[in-house]
Amino acid sequence: MIEFTIPLQPQPKGRPRMGRGRVHTPKKTQAAEDAWCICAAPHVPSEPISGPVRIVFVFAMPIPRSWTKKKQAAARARELKHTSKPDLDNLTKTAMDAMTRAGFWDDDSQVYHVDASKRYTLPNEETRTFVRIRPPAGEVWPT
Repeated sequence: MIEFTIPLQPQPKGRPRMGRGRVHTPKKTQAAEDAWCICAAPHVPSEPISGPVRIVFVFAMPIPRSWTKKKQAAARARELKHTSKPDLDNLTKTAMDAMTRAGFWDDDSQVYHVDASKRYTLPNEETRTFVRIRPPAGEVWPT
């Protein structure tokens, strides 16, 4: 099992853009994936994972400063769920594409199970992403 935290504000995957007959990734998405790769580098296995992968993502999102103190307190107490943008699937896509580029596995098609959630940050907690990569139930990867 591999566990680590990416100390960056989670960024959603931007839609590909067309320009002069070519498709390109938006610069903001590219920058987010680059930063992810740098932060995740110490946790990349010496050899890419070759088998099936289960993964858990927990995206800790900022509480809007424009909210009332009462609403902010409710978010910190986990009474409010993060149901606004960015979409969970776009956050997951940025993370998985960056992890593929970093060398965790050969192709993100190896990921057969994803457990992902978004939540608001706790007091004195920075925005971040928690990651846990696991082999299939009952299996152990060689070390």
